[in-house]
Amino acid sequence: MNWLTGAIAAARNLHPFKLVRRNLELETENAEVRRENLALRDKVRKAESTLKQRSEMSLSSSGYYTQGRDSTAYCATCFQTKETLVSLEPPERWNGGVRRNCPACGRSYWDQPQKPAEATFYSPRMAWRAFRSQ
Repeated sequence: MNWLTGAIAAARNLHPFKLVRRNLELETENAEVRRENLALRDKVRKAESTLKQRSEMSLSSSGYYTQGRDSTAYCATCFQTKETLVSLEPPERWNGGVRRNCPACGRSYWDQPQKPAEATFYSPRMAWRAFRSQ
């Protein structure tokens, strides 16, 4: 019976080690779930910020504008693809129109469209015909 009492005592001593190991496993899983939760909360916060930003913006032919705050134009391409607000350069006159350029992507937005260029074609054949018809 003496050996049986020793075996029972050894079995009782092993039991807390299993609980400690299981407790460590659960704490590790809990830490992973918390990290994932923080990452998802950050993702939701960014999505809410983007939605709020989009609701405050209005699109025109010369880029995005914030409604009622300022008259700064923002690049529509950068806003839609990279979700960043990039201010357009000040308007400049160009070929009879007024344009703004994006310093990040290089796209041009026209406040006033270009005037079509008047093309003058000269061809010796056409000049000869004009001469003959007179």
